[in-house]
Amino acid sequence: MKCIWGGGEFFRELLENAERSLNDMFVRTYGMLYMQNSEVFQDLFIELKRYYTGGNVNLEEMLNDFWARLLERMFQLINPHYHFSEDYLECVSKYTDQLKPFGDVPRKLKVQVTRAFIAARTFVQGLTVGREIANRVSKETIHQHSLEGRTSSNSYFQIPGNVGREKDIALAIITVMF
Repeated sequence: MKCIWGGGEFFRELLENAERSLNDMFVRTYGMLYMQNSEVFQDLFIELKRYYTGGNVNLEEMLNDFWARLLERMFQLINPHYHFSEDYLECVSKYTDQLKPFGDVPRKLKVQVTRAFIAARTFVQGLTVGREIANRVSKETIHQHSLEGRTSSNSYFQIPGNVGREKDIALAIITVMF
């Protein structure tokens, strides 16, 4: 069981396991044919990792590019007797939506991947911010206690009427955030 603060590592590990599993399955299924074209999938996972770690990646565009590249590769592989120009292959990939060579899979996968990655990245970013706030509050609380020993009048977080510890923490969080 992973520690909640290790959420980033957990999701990164899941992504690496998914990449490894997909690669192993495709090597077993397609062998050398896949291995010669595996960079299409490697690039996909590089971009997914870049997005997850906070990179400026548009998931929808990235997935569209992946499917276009995959179509270009597959088109060449199923037509090995022909040599296609880059312009021709680009034209083929532009009509992916109309041709639907992969059926509805790209649309469904795009929705699922986008939802999952946005949620995972947001969750981990939230954990990171929460950890930073908790660390700052604990440092301020320690600082407050050390000041209380030196002065007898005011605490570090001054709240009219000194209502209670909960409000001290809430004020500290607000102070740290702004």
